[in-house]
Amino acid sequence: MKHIMKIQAFSFNKILDGSKTIDLRLFDEKHQIIRPNDIIEFVCEELKERVLCLVKAFLVFDTADNMIDVLPPSLFGYPNREEIKVRVRRIFSIEDQLKYSVMGIIIECLDKKGNFQKREANSLDDADQEIARAYGEKYRPVARKIPAPGQKENFDEKQQQYRRMMDQKFMEKNGRE
Repeated sequence: MKHIMKIQAFSFNKILDGSKTIDLRLFDEKHQIIRPNDIIEFVCEELKERVLCLVKAFLVFDTADNMIDVLPPSLFGYPNREEIKVRVRRIFSIEDQLKYSVMGIIIECLDKKGNFQKREANSLDDADQEIARAYGEKYRPVARKIPAPGQKENFDEKQQQYRRMMDQKFMEKNGRE
């Protein structure tokens, strides 16, 4: 299936040069139909250009911060996590993130410019591979019920769950139970 998505020039150029291999979107109804091996046509109206990308996989997290904390920043096309978080917060409110969750679409640029670039910035070093492997073993993806169109979730409860999870992570990190 082919999907057409708008993208800003800054991110568009990062996809073309191969430095950005994850595109963040809200996991709303429009994006829930995206599957591996689909094609995304990113349209940059500022540059009046388009690029085709193959969907390799996707990740869904409660918030963008959680995803950014787990994955290496080079996959997003940035040198550090804080810059990514600042840019994401400008685009997606925390309320929208908690309402829909956040989807990280792992893409491969099919444009010749993107395919011929050496993507060393996106290769994981041994430490990052170990972290990713440990995360995958500890946190298995769990399907969550997606509400029917027009049906609302209890956001207060979801925010409380998120806060409890963050408190628990803080306690685990600092050696407390």
